[in-house]
Amino acid sequence: MRNPFEMKEDIGLKVEIETISPTRKRFKIELPREEISSQVEKICAELRKQVIIPGFRKGRAPNWLIIARFEDHIKGELIERLVLPELNRAMEEKGITPLSPVEIKTPLEELKLSGDGPWSIEAEVDVKPEIQLPPYERIKVEKRRPDVPKEEVDKYLEHLRLQHAEYIPIEEDRPVEKGDFVKIDLKLQIPAKELTDIEEKDIILRIGEGAIAPGLDEGMIGMVKGETRRIEADMPRDHPEPDLAGQHVIFEVTLKEILERRLPELNDEFAKDLNFESLEQMRSVIWNRMVEEAKSELREQQRREIVRQLIELTDIPVPESFLE
Repeated sequence: MRNPFEMKEDIGLKVEIETISPTRKRFKIELPREEISSQVEKICAELRKQVIIPGFRKGRAPNWLIIARFEDHIKGELIERLVLPELNRAMEEKGITPLSPVEIKTPLEELKLSGDGPWSIEAEVDVKPEIQLPPYERIKVEKRRPDVPKEEVDKYLEHLRLQHAEYIPIEEDRPVEKGDFVKIDLKLQIPAKELTDIEEKDIILRIGEGAIAPGLDEGMIGMVKGETRRIEADMPRDHPEPDLAGQHVIFEVTLKEILERRLPELNDEFAKDLNFESLEQMRSVIWNRMVEEAKSELREQQRREIVRQLIELTDIPVPESFLE
């Protein structure tokens, strides 16, 4: 069994490290009197230049008076300059990762600035625990092959056709019907917010899909080219645009065109327009990309499952400071 006390020597300071728990270490450090006295002289010299003590000119107060007035400050400086760096050095050398600030447990009143003998200081800190992982045989992960059916490639190709569709004005002079594609100019007013004349031009939408606002599409049915119509609507409270969420709005809609959507034919020419050699090659490239994406997703799912099982099978101590 490893000795819980580990010895360390450095510039005359002796540090003992004791394991209190898997997440807590205690340090015992001896600070030699000569080191204390040397640093007290330096700190007093610094304070003498900074403070004014009644009855003495600045820079002329004796050490005993500075010590009497600033005793706790001097002790704190000694811990900051001598103790904490030594503790940090000891942790670094022993591969200890602190998870909380070092707590000095020794009361300041027990530490004397004058007299003989070293300071004996105790400190504690929460540390990163050593975690014993379970045997790998206990981790069970299903191996699966990526499955990309032909229908997924067909869906993606149809998506590409929609992306490259052309919208052509119809020749027929008729009113707007449900299912039509239209090009409109839109002005928006929000009376409650005193916002007016928010304008968008050349918007293309399909009547009946409700892409902009509830009731707007229905309000446009029957419009003819060139007509302007005022349509009021109540926006949903969960609308992604904060200025519109839950607001009563007024649209001024001008119909510019009723459109026909023309999709490109799915052939070699379409594939070449997208920088492929042929439709067959485009299908092959798309399928291979989907397979790689599916493999990546499967690997991520397996990684998450391994992590889940490790957490379930491993006893992970939690430092006290994390529970406060």
